[in-house]
Amino acid sequence: MKILNVDDDLSMRIFFRNCAKQWGEVEVDEASDGDEALVAAMRCRYDLITVDLNMPGKGGLEILASRNRGRRERTSPRRTRCGLRRKC
Repeated sequence: MKILNVDDDLSMRIFFRNCAKQWGEVEVDEASDGDEALVAAMRCRYDLITVDLNMPGKGGLEILASRNRGRRERTSPRRTRCGLRRKC
């Protein structure tokens, strides 16, 4: 499985990468902002793209909208999930 993980927070990218290692044969590419994610998504076909919805510049929804612009049919399932972190 090939995954693109997009997050501006380095610690979250590391956390996701470490979790994905436990899933078996997984290749994780990373992007730290929306523009970098769009370039990566144009170069490669991913089985899964995870995006941080709240990032400076292009957030997750803008990335997904830009990536899907011009497509008439959905070729893969899409699911959006939002998690909020509490500050202690």
